[in-house]
Amino acid sequence: MQKEPKNSQQKLTGLIRNGMKLAYTILGQNMTNFDEKNLKIMSPKLFSVFNEGDNGEGGDNDDPIDVLSPSLLSLHGNGKGFERELSLPNLIKGFTTADQQQWLDLIFEASGVEETLQKANDALIAEEFQARKKRSYEETMRTSDGQPLYFTKEKAIEALGDSEAKRIEISETLIKSYTKEQMKEMNETGYIVLNKNQLEFVYGQNSPYSNPKMIEQFSNFTPFQIHEQIEKEILNLKSYSYKNDAMEINSNSKENRHRKKRAIIGTTIIGATVAFDTVLPNQPIILSPVLFTTVVGSPALFGPVALSPWLFLPVFTPIILSPLVMSPFILNPAVGGPVILSPFVLTPVIYSPLAYTALILSPNALSPVVKSPLFSAEIILSPSFLS
Repeated sequence: MQKEPKNSQQKLTGLIRNGMKLAYTILGQNMTNFDEKNLKIMSPKLFSVFNEGDNGEGGDNDDPIDVLSPSLLSLHGNGKGFERELSLPNLIKGFTTADQQQWLDLIFEASGVEETLQKANDALIAEEFQARKKRSYEETMRTSDGQPLYFTKEKAIEALGDSEAKRIEISETLIKSYTKEQMKEMNETGYIVLNKNQLEFVYGQNSPYSNPKMIEQFSNFTPFQIHEQIEKEILNLKSYSYKNDAMEINSNSKENRHRKKRAIIGTTIIGATVAFDTVLPNQPIILSPVLFTTVVGSPALFGPVALSPWLFLPVFTPIILSPLVMSPFILNPAVGGPVILSPFVLTPVIYSPLAYTALILSPNALSPVVKSPLFSAEIILSPSFLS
């Protein structure tokens, strides 16, 4: 199995880590779990509120690799050696725990942590309600012998045959092929324009949707032209006379015959569940509001445009040249999201584990990391103040 090619950020951090590993080997230092430890290079911490070991920043390893990255004038006295000697509690005996708490209160109040915690709590309550509703639905919608009254993927294949299995596989593979730009567009507009490879995959010779004319027609269109055409079609809907009879669609090239799909016109759809259905989502739905309807595993394909109701799909997005102010991260675990050239202020990270991430050329202030373990993280040229 081939590994995915690394991007420039991964190559840089990998080169730095390998260089440090070589230096440690030459100096005869302890190399136990070296690849799992956090790496800090020229990233001193000033006025830190928490000790790394107490805060759990080190993940499974609370002994990070520090290169010219001391913690100076920290607000705690739990460091080791030089760092402990230069901590404020040790330098100023009158600097008590209450004073440290006042610093935290100031940061939390200024950054709006309380308001964000309330929003997070409301979101958790809503999510729990939806989970209970889903469990209730799954328990209720069953026969006397426990068989579900709704389609699962396996049931859909069992009931509709191998041809439907191929359609479901096409849908699943298409969703996985979306690029970051397409995912962003999907979340913002609810639909995307398929690229040439995706068009070939959906309408190619081996697809149940095979349609060479569709590929030929839309391969030469730019995304702008397709968006423009969609707007024109919507504006022209009122000039057409749609009937409830079936609408003729392009034929399957292998069978060389026409199929008809019925249009849904002037009918409100409420509380429906569409699971792994490739027919209903692809029917013309005209002047028919769709309310409180769940669609699972059933992407709608409209020429080169994929329409979809799915939101909140995970996207690994780096933060580059994006300063952050008063933007606390609470209950937001992240994997593989580097922060590059993006200074941040009053942006505490609370109960948000971070793994395989990097902080590069991003100084920060008044942004403590609270109960948020770091795993295999690199902090490079990113000094910290009052954090």
